[in-house]
Amino acid sequence: MLIPEGERIPREGKTVADTAQQTRLRLVRFEPAQAPRVASWVRSDDELFWLAPGTQPPITAEKVLNWTRRSGNAYAFTHRGSAPVGYGELNPLRRDPRDLWIGHVIIDPARRGQGLGRALTDALIHRAFKIEGAHRLTLVVFPENAAAVQCYRSAGFRLRGTEHQVFGPRRLRYSLLRFELTPED
Repeated sequence: MLIPEGERIPREGKTVADTAQQTRLRLVRFEPAQAPRVASWVRSDDELFWLAPGTQPPITAEKVLNWTRRSGNAYAFTHRGSAPVGYGELNPLRRDPRDLWIGHVIIDPARRGQGLGRALTDALIHRAFKIEGAHRLTLVVFPENAAAVQCYRSAGFRLRGTEHQVFGPRRLRYSLLRFELTPED
């Protein structure tokens, strides 16, 4: 199983192992044929901006595939042999390839609110540290994305500061929260 056992999901009071057993979901390599499904999960231009601020609307399968062409470390969260219910990436940071960042995490809207975002995050954490041998995991999130912030905090990520980035055709500056996790955390 690719999800660490025994971790708590505070909001639901279940362990990750309990959630995995209920859902029987696994982290598997993302397949290009899954791109249209992942693109269909983005319900608005605002949601796309929070997910992938560098991706101009409208979202398409081709744009989802462009995310993975840069790194090749994309994963689907799926029942064995069935359609995925989640998507996320683990990508090396330029300064040190043993430091990874989590990107483009999304759950099928029909399955949101069931703890799957947390289970997917836990699966990505497990893969990063136990399989990839990462020294540190990093991610950035818009502070307004309260569900994502709560998910990452409950998974053990620690707020390490604010990062300022420029996005969009008008080159507007945005502040994002920078979270990190190490094996010691």
